[in-house]
Amino acid sequence: MNNPVAPVVLISVFVLIPCGALLWRDIPLRRRGLTAEGTCVAVHHNLSSAKPSVRCEFEFTTAAGQVARMRTTPHNRPLAAVGETRTVHYLPRKPEKARIAQDFSIGGAVFGLVVGMAVIALTVFLR
Repeated sequence: MNNPVAPVVLISVFVLIPCGALLWRDIPLRRRGLTAEGTCVAVHHNLSSAKPSVRCEFEFTTAAGQVARMRTTPHNRPLAAVGETRTVHYLPRKPEKARIAQDFSIGGAVFGLVVGMAVIALTVFLR
């Protein structure tokens, strides 16, 4: 007996898991994180992969006076030029896990979760 629902549910799960991971990573920063102004100190180009990418490195000072650095996730273009400032969100105990505001994925992750759950619901209930 061939079950056409299984592949659709499996594909939807592969959408839900990454979206859930993005939310798990970003929501604590939005809720409990502090902000600081970070300065772009370097732009790193990765031209060796099949899909070239750029990561910006930011330096900022935490509320406790600690100087910290963080790198953005890979993008197809830099989020800042060297010397430019951006708002950095960080957790006081893990400033190295900071993210800049433009690097948050909450909207896309929520959209992916809604689409994935809708596909599963439609597949299960309309068969």
